[in-house]
Amino acid sequence: MKTTIIDSPTNPRVRSWTALEDARERRASHLFLAEGLRVLKTAAEAGKKAVVLLVDREKFPDLPPGLPSANEVCMLSSRAFGRVSSQTSPAGIAGVFELPSGPIQSLPGAPNSWRALVAWRIQDPGNLGALVRVAAGAGFDAVLSVLPCADFYSPKAVRGSSGFLFKVKTATFDEAEFFAFAKANALVAVSAEASAPQDYRKFAWPPRFVLLLGGEAAGIPSEVSAQGPRVRIPMQNGCESLNVSIAAGILAFSSMP
Repeated sequence: MKTTIIDSPTNPRVRSWTALEDARERRASHLFLAEGLRVLKTAAEAGKKAVVLLVDREKFPDLPPGLPSANEVCMLSSRAFGRVSSQTSPAGIAGVFELPSGPIQSLPGAPNSWRALVAWRIQDPGNLGALVRVAAGAGFDAVLSVLPCADFYSPKAVRGSSGFLFKVKTATFDEAEFFAFAKANALVAVSAEASAPQDYRKFAWPPRFVLLLGGEAAGIPSEVSAQGPRVRIPMQNGCESLNVSIAAGILAFSSMP
């Protein structure tokens, strides 16, 4: 494995990695940045290979165990790594990976069972990453997003997922594409709504479904939720809503077979 040393924060390669914070650059280069030891270890567990590992050599003079394989290791100065990192307190270790290519072509899992969370126009990348983590914990097959939505591979979303983006399948659709996908695969679209008539504790979850989750402000449009069952989490003491990842966790785990 090739090892390179880079000191200057203005090095052209450092600038190219810094640019991966921008979604347009990620799409153009077909690369994304994953930062943090836990995230990288999850990538290794998933059998993913990095294009290059970036290491702050002042924090990690030796490579820690459990990292994914890579074509190259770049040992950076703290100033150079700080330029690449999007965090206030950089973790000191990161990996550059290739973006997954292609949409979901077939549905994994048992023929009669498939479950996915759907981020319906959720703008906060941290919440999007947390949904991936919920999906992994509850054994869901995928997390889907409907545009306009945060990007699964933004640095904040990758961190929010704790690296489970390497283990959970993701896909992004516009609204028409999403409903075409759901119809073609016989998926029931279940919407989570504060005003829904059905208490989730009494709901019979279908074996093949997608759970639509909207942001706390906008929620799911009525014309969308009207196309399938709607469930609510009963609230007390004047509480109107929960953070979307908390709501997703309650509903996802309640739907487990």
